[in-house]
Amino acid sequence: MLQMKQWGTVLTGRKLGKNVRASILNQIDSGIAVVDFKEVRVASHSFCDEAFGKIVFEIEKPTEKLRFINTDENIKTTIKYVLSERLKEKFSPA
Repeated sequence: MLQMKQWGTVLTGRKLGKNVRASILNQIDSGIAVVDFKEVRVASHSFCDEAFGKIVFEIEKPTEKLRFINTDENIKTTIKYVLSERLKEKFSPA
């Protein structure tokens, strides 16, 4: 399980998102990555896009290999949005 609070309670920026994505990819190598947002108050759009949205280009079936727990409604909405947009991008005709 990946405890997001290890990076703070306010998660912002693409640089941090890239570091988190690398940690997630390491966990996915072992199966499903569980991402725990306990005690995290904010996760910005840019952070979520970099950490979770871009992962759709790096793994097969990302929605089956990622599990998010303890997300508030704002974080949940942001994650759903970035995953949806990146999946559309991945599968849309060029």
